[in-house]
Amino acid sequence: MTDVAEHEVKGVGDMVNLSTLNEESILDNLKVRFDAGLPYTTCGQICVSVNPFKWLPLYTDDEIKRYHGAVDPFSSEAPHIYSVAHAARRRLTQGVSDELPSQSILVSGESGAGKTEATKICMRYLAAVDSLDSNSPSSMRHA
Repeated sequence: MTDVAEHEVKGVGDMVNLSTLNEESILDNLKVRFDAGLPYTTCGQICVSVNPFKWLPLYTDDEIKRYHGAVDPFSSEAPHIYSVAHAARRRLTQGVSDELPSQSILVSGESGAGKTEATKICMRYLAAVDSLDSNSPSSMRHA
């Protein structure tokens, strides 16, 4: 499948790559991705999600490990809310001084947009990654 044909079927994962970035192109791209079963789309490091109102197989332990293992999941992985949680945790845990920077994740949307689910998905990712790191051999050596 050519890149053009794939974009027509799956849309553009990172809207920074749209040839025209306006309201119409954003909404069209989100609809194409939603219709293809892809609820997440990014625009740089902003993740836009469209609530599918059903649980999708995007939140497995293997997915958590894949995003956790990525240096920069915004550039190496498909758009996902895990990228946002990964970036916040990475900045928090890899501060360059003794004072670690504060981090937050902004989740906004209308009633029924899936804010609570998105927050729970981020929290599950953070808890799972913390568990993975605390059980790793390298973390045992530092204990």
